[in-house]
Amino acid sequence: MIKKTIEKFNLGLKVLAGLLVVLMGVLAVYYGVQVWVLELFLVLLGVALLREVIRGGIIKRKVDLVVSIGLVLFGLVPILLTFRFLPWVIDLELSVWVLALIVVFYGLYVIVDNVLDMFGF
Repeated sequence: MIKKTIEKFNLGLKVLAGLLVVLMGVLAVYYGVQVWVLELFLVLLGVALLREVIRGGIIKRKVDLVVSIGLVLFGLVPILLTFRFLPWVIDLELSVWVLALIVVFYGLYVIVDNVLDMFGF
């Protein structure tokens, strides 16, 4: 009984974290946050999700694995191109709008995934 309650509480905290990520994406556009801040935020979100996937078992969380790799790539590739760490040169300039949309959609994904887990789907 207590274990199930703690599990539901943790899922509720993850839903709250998803709401905060959505709020961060919306406020990033509203306040005109720099692009590199959103790129670093995407890398941090991707690494945090990758850590959760590895702890929870990669076999069960294949979608989360793909999402985390995508987040890390969306954040890391523009940073590496800016500092010329990659062997090719591409003029890749992601706007704040695109990165904020990625952050908002990731937050919505976290909310939907945890609400479905909360109700047993």
